[in-house]
Amino acid sequence: MNNYKHLQPEQYYVDLHDKITVDKLRISESAKINIPKTDLSDEGAVKAVSAVTEMMLYFEKGDRYLKKKADITRWMEIDREKDKRVESAEPFSGIMCPKCKKEMELVSKDLIETTSMNSVLFLYDCKICDNRRAFYENGEEYESKPDRCLKCDTDMIKSHKKTKNAITTLSTCPKCKHKDKYVYDLKEKKEEIDLNFEADRKRFCLSEEEGQEYIRALENMDRFKKVMDDIEERHKNKEVYDKVTKLKKLPIGEIKRIMIEALEKDGYGDLQFDKPEIGRFVAVSFTAQDNKLERSEYDSRHKLKKVIDSVLVETNWRLMSDGISYRMGYVSGKIRGYEGEDELLKIIK
Repeated sequence: MNNYKHLQPEQYYVDLHDKITVDKLRISESAKINIPKTDLSDEGAVKAVSAVTEMMLYFEKGDRYLKKKADITRWMEIDREKDKRVESAEPFSGIMCPKCKKEMELVSKDLIETTSMNSVLFLYDCKICDNRRAFYENGEEYESKPDRCLKCDTDMIKSHKKTKNAITTLSTCPKCKHKDKYVYDLKEKKEEIDLNFEADRKRFCLSEEEGQEYIRALENMDRFKKVMDDIEERHKNKEVYDKVTKLKKLPIGEIKRIMIEALEKDGYGDLQFDKPEIGRFVAVSFTAQDNKLERSEYDSRHKLKKVIDSVLVETNWRLMSDGISYRMGYVSGKIRGYEGEDELLKIIK
């Protein structure tokens, strides 16, 4: 039994991808960029157009290189799955010849793919009377539909004549006698050789070394773009970046000192700090005692928050969103330090 194998050696797909690339790039290269007639004599304009064309081709070559491995892998997987489907398809047994009533022999099974059909087709031959039958996976028998007459829509009658070099099929309409003739040439046709293909493949299909160089060029362009975007962003938000620059980046020891000094002025004492929590940020919990007995819980919490916010506003430290807690004359909270520019931008914004 002969089955068509869809999966080909990898080089087949490499050559196919390169052929598609060559065809695409040939079209791109031949496309003309319109130059105003008044500029045709301008050597600078002509050179500029040539440079733009080369740049466009360079990126097209690179894009084809970037897609090549994925395309080949995908094509091979598609063909591999087709072969698996054909191999796993179970043929029907007991297919009988309608003429001699003998069991027919399975000679092939192939995948049929059209816009309206996607099925494995089993082909059977009768070794006695040369009859042939075919069945789809769902058990439906394939039936060859006769051609219809273009003039009166009647089924045409076909006759075949074979010579050494051709098979001639003559279709005759039994009603209006209209005839169609089709000749299938059996002479071996020499494949037309593309004399420029290998040279163009070398020009248009990047080698591994050239492809890696293209990837590095893209990375450099991306880095350059990020630098330029950063410069533009800093220019647009100069005021914000200036504020970040002016922030005092203080260690915890200095923060303790200025907080103690500020809190004592507003009637808070005995400021104590816990051990720091060191992770992505440095966070430190604190407690203090409100020495103004006449101050309510609400006033104590809000006054302390206001004092701490004012003390930290020009530094890289902030009171955390949990705010201030109050219990039996003790107030507590947590401050957090910011280091990186991105984080400092967030607290400024």
